[in-house]
Amino acid sequence: MRCAVYARVSTELDSQRTSIDNQIDIFRIYTAQRDWDIVKVYTDKQSGTKESRPGLKALIDDGKAGMYDVILAKELSRLARNGRLSYELRDICQFNNINIVCLDNSINTIDGNVQNFGLFAWLYENESANSSRRNKQAKRVKAQRGLFVGSNPPYGYFSENRVLKIRNDNTPNIVRRIFQEYLNGTGMDTIAKTLTAEGVPTPAQVANKANASNLWHASSIKVMLNNQHYSGDLVQSRTETISVTSSKRRELSEEDIVVIEKTHEAILPKDTFNAVQVMIQNRTRTATAPKKHIFTNILYCEECQKGMWYKANQKGCRCGGNIKHGNTFCLNKVAIREKELMHVIIEDLQTLLNSLKEENFLNTLLNKLNVKKRTT
Repeated sequence: MRCAVYARVSTELDSQRTSIDNQIDIFRIYTAQRDWDIVKVYTDKQSGTKESRPGLKALIDDGKAGMYDVILAKELSRLARNGRLSYELRDICQFNNINIVCLDNSINTIDGNVQNFGLFAWLYENESANSSRRNKQAKRVKAQRGLFVGSNPPYGYFSENRVLKIRNDNTPNIVRRIFQEYLNGTGMDTIAKTLTAEGVPTPAQVANKANASNLWHASSIKVMLNNQHYSGDLVQSRTETISVTSSKRRELSEEDIVVIEKTHEAILPKDTFNAVQVMIQNRTRTATAPKKHIFTNILYCEECQKGMWYKANQKGCRCGGNIKHGNTFCLNKVAIREKELMHVIIEDLQTLLNSLKEENFLNTLLNKLNVKKRTT
């Protein structure tokens, strides 16, 4: 029997690494006793309520390719703590003639033990929902005590025992500079483009996030300018996940937001923060959405492969990467004139039309159609 082993833990914590090793050891003993062959071991370090797990995706893809006959998991909750996902996995396995064996006896399709599958799927999802609710309540209590409960401290801070402390590097100065430049009238896009050009580490890079971009965006600048943490106050519980099976978040009402003042050392005077908020309100304008041009999502920059943006004042298209991020991202500043582009396209279409009129082409096409008719 060709066997695929799936082991999962919920977090990247060192304490849980041994859990995966222990799960795999149990499976090796189990398969050795039955003379089964382990084809591959699949692992994930993510919540079982989430579908976007690389190990689980590989397990499903290889199963559809016929690489194994049975999936081994410690319990159904290792495969999924999401009722809908549990049923989808079961149906995929049934369609591809793959058995599922869970060592907690929730399901064993080889022995025909499937009658309690729905009960276990419901129990595991309900357990996850209760655990999520308890975690939210615990975080809220900590927030009300003036403790930082976020996963990543704001740019310029680090967290020590759930208290925000100012970093001993250049990031606090970058925060002050962003606020000052905005007060001086510099726009968010320009601030972002300048920081990118200077190679200033982005919030994602400072937080050591995987695949962190070295590009600053106006949206990141806006988040920082609106972050009251920089004035020494904690503002938390703004959003929450919609459900335990979804990563989407919803905004909470004003009365549910937890605001505790003077919980940590401020990077900025409160007067500076408040002045920026007033300025943001005054500078906010309702802009009409840009008109979709005929070449939108068709033209791409040869240098960086980013989409070309139509610039009405230049009557042509330019590299969107250069416009948004400057020369640091792409050096291509060439504007392709709309009139010239239309002329080239019309010439090509005319050439194509002329070739369709040629007698040899028409005869070849008719012969192919006649052959197709005879074969059908």
